Amino acid sequence: MTIQVISYNSKSSTEKDKIMFSPLNAPHALDDYEINIIDLSVSNMWTYTGSDIGYCDSGADFDTIHKMVKNKKRSIVIYSLPQNHTYRYNTQYTHSNYQKSIKDILQSLTKHSIKRAVYPENNLPELAYERTCTSVAQLKYDADLYFDTSDSVVTKSDKSEKATTILLSDCIYATTLKITASNESLKQFIKTLFEKQEREVAPEWMRYVSFGDDEEQNNQIEKSRAEIEAAIAKIKTAEDKLAENAKYKSILYTNGDELVGVVFDILEKILACDLSAFVDDKKEDFLIKLPFCTFIGEIKGVTSNVKYEHISQVELHYRGYLDRLAESGASENVKQLLIMNPFRTKALDKRDPVHMAQVELALRNGCLIIETNTLLRLYEKLCNGEVTVQKCIDVLSSKAGLLCLADFDEDAGDLEPYKV
Repeated sequence: MTIQVISYNSKSSTEKDKIMFSPLNAPHALDDYEINIIDLSVSNMWTYTGSDIGYCDSGADFDTIHKMVKNKKRSIVIYSLPQNHTYRYNTQYTHSNYQKSIKDILQSLTKHSIKRAVYPENNLPELAYERTCTSVAQLKYDADLYFDTSDSVVTKSDKSEKATTILLSDCIYATTLKITASNESLKQFIKTLFEKQEREVAPEWMRYVSFGDDEEQNNQIEKSRAEIEAAIAKIKTAEDKLAENAKYKSILYTNGDELVGVVFDILEKILACDLSAFVDDKKEDFLIKLPFCTFIGEIKGVTSNVKYEHISQVELHYRGYLDRLAESGASENVKQLLIMNPFRTKALDKRDPVHMAQVELALRNGCLIIETNTLLRLYEKLCNGEVTVQKCIDVLSSKAGLLCLADFDEDAGDLEPYKV
């Protein structure tokens, strides 16, 4: 059985043991060997010149190994994970405080470095610290870490029965055992786990020998892979759309800048305007100038219902803007909008309607109250082609009081859905 150990340890390859030692930055092709050991257990590799904890100077080599394992065809790969070494960072300095035990930074080290080398990285369970001993045939192997999982376990520690070797994917394993301590321990581990695979290896030319329905089955495999890839692409598209929908739905529970950002996005769509140049000078939350109407208003997310003070605040912005217009000698048709997310911490069916007293005040002031749920549904209608941008402008510029979806019910003709 041919073995390649890819490591930072500078060992000489031995014909007797049939082990090829290759440097981590220059490994041989994985499929040239039956077994490949990716040795991440060398203590001096866990260093980083930067200040961010969890990263490693070997990151580029990890990327190479990850791609090689992903693209291999037939060889067995075993990742030998680190022990509880000392992780050193800011290594351009000699101060002894720039170091930590690996057990204390497992989560960040796994995320930024170990998973960078391991393929498939999403199959690697969480690592946890515990010193254990695992018997493999006649030898005992120490480990400082274990896998917090009960799935695909290959070896367990003797007494605590913690997972110390697991199957990540077809012919890809990971172990926390110190299997590379010596050639003997490495060969014993491999022999015990893979002795059933010690048989005559099919020569390369056998790939071109066809038998029975080989061609049919190979075609079916390729067809199925194409279908899987297409399904994965569809899932990704659907997930992206759900994330976009979730962003818009967030106006039902958020407040502050998060609420304002999404409401701006919707206003730009339903009014065909650009708010990217709007500067918040603490006067109003938005000022939208269209050819025949200027919209000025407030955006608020609150845990209460709409209050008089909310409407009065929009009125102050409105009066202040009229004063600025008068000083400049300009004249505009200005409309007040109050976009409210009331009872934002409650489910929609648990929210009280806006009180009539506030609706009447808005009517007297010429202000239009728009609840975020109504705004969201209006945007939905626009996307579905049920209303037009012009219809949105007409209703928002002419109505006062409380906006309702019924205000858009009149026939808008045959419309194409709005392209988001």
